[in-house]
Amino acid sequence: MNKKGEVCIGDLGLARRDSKERQTIKKYTGTVVTLCYRAPELLLGDRNYGPEIDIWSLGCVFAELLTGRVLFLVNGKEKSQADKIFSICGTPNEKNWPGVTSLPNYKNYVQNTNYNNCLREQFKNNKLVDNNVFDLLSKLLDLNPKTRITVDQALEHDFFKVEPKMCSPEELPKIEESHEYQTEKERREQKMKMSNLKVKQDNEIGNRDYIGKKRYDTDSKDITPLKSGGKTKYS
Repeated sequence: MNKKGEVCIGDLGLARRDSKERQTIKKYTGTVVTLCYRAPELLLGDRNYGPEIDIWSLGCVFAELLTGRVLFLVNGKEKSQADKIFSICGTPNEKNWPGVTSLPNYKNYVQNTNYNNCLREQFKNNKLVDNNVFDLLSKLLDLNPKTRITVDQALEHDFFKVEPKMCSPEELPKIEESHEYQTEKERREQKMKMSNLKVKQDNEIGNRDYIGKKRYDTDSKDITPLKSGGKTKYS
C-alpha cells in the first residue's frame, strides 16, 4: 500500500480465470493461498472451488486489520490449520454446510471435533467491531462457500454506508512512503544496536566481577591490607 492509498496485490502465479467450466473440472490444486488465509473447503480437499476462496482470504485480512494479528495463526500443517478455523468458526456439518461430509479430508480433519462458533468472542473487547462490522466479517468468514457473501453483496453491505464512509485515495491523509527494503534495513540496524548494547553491558558486568574478585580475594598478591580500628580491610 503506497502513500496514495493504492493497494497492489501480487503473487498471482496460480490464479485462473473463473468460468462455468469449473463445474465439470475437478483438477484444481488444493495447495493455493498462504496457509493462514486458506479457506476451509481447500483444507478439506475440495478441488472444484471458485472465487469463494478469495472472499475467505479477504475476511482473514479484514480481521487482521481490526486486531493487528493473524486470526487463524498456526505453525503447523493443514490439519492443524483446519482445527484452528473450526475451533473459532465452529465444526462444519451437514446442517451448516450441506455436502461437507463428502469432502476427502472430512473424516480425518473434522469427524471427531465438536466446536461451537465463538468468532464474536475474538473481538469482544475491540471497540472497532460493532454489530455492523461483525456482520460483514462473519459473512466473509462463512464456513459454507455456497452461502459465503459475494463481492457484489459485500460492496452493498451497510458497513460501507455508515461513518466513516469510503473515500477516494486523493482524500486520504498524506503519509511518507515506506519501502520494505528500508523497513528491513532499519530493523537490522535496530537489532545490531541492541546486540552491541548487550555486549557492552556484558563486558561491564565482567569487569565489575573481575575487580570485585581482585578486591576481595585474600589470596591475591596485589592486595594491600588497610587497618581501620581493630579490623583489617583489603583494597
